[in-house]
Amino acid sequence: MKKMSLMEMEMENDALIDTYNLDVSAEEAAAEVSCKVVIPEPNQLQLDLDSEEAYDNFKNRLVEFEMHSCYIIEIEEHPSKKGLPHRHVTLTVFDPDGMPHVFGEYERIALQAVLGSDIVRETLNCWRLIRGSENPSRLFEPIDPR
Repeated sequence: MKKMSLMEMEMENDALIDTYNLDVSAEEAAAEVSCKVVIPEPNQLQLDLDSEEAYDNFKNRLVEFEMHSCYIIEIEEHPSKKGLPHRHVTLTVFDPDGMPHVFGEYERIALQAVLGSDIVRETLNCWRLIRGSENPSRLFEPIDPR
């Protein structure tokens, strides 16, 4: 009997396109699902929230984040390729003097995870970074979000 990881079993059962494949470029994987790749600016965090519960948890965590930091945060939300309640939230972060705060990649991934972004995505972002990906954090969004 062949041993399979949970991810392999889910993919086999659901016949999903593997947008998690670390050996395929982001552009190639996004094209397979009719999406575009959105790379964060140096001062942005990108969160992938897959349910209303995840969104509510994010809002609670954001309150704590803002209470314990000195940053100015702008928030932008978009439905993900699966549609609501799946959503992408981008936080654009500025230092108190109004200058963009530049995140290191590990800092970005850690804060995205702490704020409630999908843990599978953040784990894969870590693996992409370890493997030398230039832009390990990215989101796939619909080309035509009608």
